[in-house]
Amino acid sequence: MEFSESSTSVRQRGRNKRKWTMAEDDEFVTTLYEISLDPMWKGQGDFKSGYCSLLETCPAEKLPNYGLSAVQIMSRVRHFRTKFTALEQMLKKAASLGT
Repeated sequence: MEFSESSTSVRQRGRNKRKWTMAEDDEFVTTLYEISLDPMWKGQGDFKSGYCSLLETCPAEKLPNYGLSAVQIMSRVRHFRTKFTALEQMLKKAASLGT
Protein backbone atom coordinates (compact mmCIF):
# COMPACT_ATOMS: atom_id res chain seq x y z
CA MET A 1 0.00 0.00 0.00
CA GLU A 2 1.42 3.32 -1.05
CA PHE A 3 1.26 6.36 1.23
CA SER A 4 -0.27 9.42 -0.36
CA GLU A 5 0.35 12.87 1.09
CA SER A 6 -2.86 14.32 -0.28
CA SER A 7 -5.06 11.85 1.58
CA THR A 8 -3.80 12.89 4.99
CA SER A 9 -3.53 16.33 6.42
CA VAL A 10 -1.03 16.95 9.15
CA ARG A 11 -2.41 19.50 11.50
CA GLN A 12 0.08 21.15 13.74
CA ARG A 13 -0.63 23.16 16.81
CA GLY A 14 -1.15 26.85 16.14
CA ARG A 15 -1.77 26.57 12.41
CA ASN A 16 -5.41 27.56 12.70
CA LYS A 17 -4.93 30.52 15.04
CA ARG A 18 -6.66 33.74 14.14
CA LYS A 19 -4.97 37.07 14.67
CA TRP A 20 -7.12 39.71 16.33
CA THR A 21 -6.81 43.28 15.11
CA MET A 22 -6.46 46.19 17.50
CA ALA A 23 -9.91 47.48 16.52
CA GLU A 24 -11.46 44.07 17.27
CA ASP A 25 -9.73 43.91 20.64
CA ASP A 26 -10.87 47.43 21.53
CA GLU A 27 -14.46 46.75 20.53
CA PHE A 28 -14.39 43.38 22.32
CA VAL A 29 -13.18 44.93 25.59
CA THR A 30 -15.68 47.80 25.26
CA THR A 31 -18.53 45.34 24.79
CA LEU A 32 -17.36 43.24 27.75
CA TYR A 33 -17.26 46.40 29.87
CA GLU A 34 -20.78 47.39 28.81
CA ILE A 35 -22.06 43.89 29.62
CA SER A 36 -20.37 44.03 33.03
CA LEU A 37 -22.27 47.23 33.87
CA ASP A 38 -25.64 45.70 32.95
CA PRO A 39 -27.15 43.97 36.03
CA MET A 40 -29.09 41.64 33.74
CA TRP A 41 -25.86 39.86 32.75
CA LYS A 42 -24.10 39.83 36.12
CA GLY A 43 -23.74 36.46 37.81
CA GLN A 44 -21.80 35.33 40.84
CA GLY A 45 -18.24 36.24 39.90
CA ASP A 46 -18.95 35.81 36.19
CA PHE A 47 -21.48 36.59 33.50
CA LYS A 48 -24.77 34.75 33.15
CA SER A 49 -25.13 32.28 30.31
CA GLY A 50 -25.92 33.80 26.94
CA TYR A 51 -23.49 36.71 27.15
CA CYS A 52 -21.43 35.15 24.39
CA SER A 53 -24.24 35.78 21.91
CA LEU A 54 -24.00 39.49 22.75
CA LEU A 55 -20.26 39.39 22.14
CA GLU A 56 -20.97 37.94 18.70
CA THR A 57 -23.59 40.50 17.67
CA CYS A 58 -22.69 43.84 19.32
CA PRO A 59 -19.21 44.32 17.81
CA ALA A 60 -20.51 43.13 14.43
CA GLU A 61 -22.67 46.26 14.26
CA LYS A 62 -19.60 48.52 14.44
CA LEU A 63 -17.03 46.34 12.65
CA PRO A 64 -18.21 45.15 9.22
CA ASN A 65 -15.93 42.09 8.90
CA TYR A 66 -16.12 40.94 12.53
CA GLY A 67 -17.60 37.46 11.97
CA LEU A 68 -16.21 35.77 15.08
CA SER A 69 -17.73 32.58 16.42
CA ALA A 70 -18.45 31.76 20.05
CA VAL A 71 -15.42 29.45 20.20
CA GLN A 72 -13.06 32.23 19.13
CA ILE A 73 -14.67 34.65 21.57
CA MET A 74 -14.41 32.24 24.50
CA SER A 75 -10.77 31.64 23.64
CA ARG A 76 -10.14 35.39 23.82
CA VAL A 77 -12.00 35.65 27.15
CA ARG A 78 -9.75 32.90 28.57
CA HIS A 79 -6.71 34.73 27.21
CA PHE A 80 -7.68 37.99 28.90
CA ARG A 81 -8.48 36.23 32.19
CA THR A 82 -5.07 34.58 32.20
CA LYS A 83 -3.15 37.74 31.36
CA PHE A 84 -5.05 40.10 33.63
CA THR A 85 -5.03 37.69 36.58
CA ALA A 86 -1.25 37.53 36.35
CA LEU A 87 -1.09 41.32 36.09
CA GLU A 88 -3.39 41.74 39.09
CA GLN A 89 -1.21 39.41 41.19
CA MET A 90 1.94 41.29 40.23
CA LEU A 91 0.34 44.62 41.15
CA LYS A 92 -0.79 43.24 44.52
CA LYS A 93 2.74 42.01 45.27
CA ALA A 94 4.23 45.35 44.24
CA ALA A 95 1.74 47.22 46.42
CA SER A 96 2.48 45.03 49.43
CA LEU A 97 6.23 45.54 49.00
CA GLY A 98 5.85 49.29 48.67
CA THR A 99 3.93 49.79 51.93
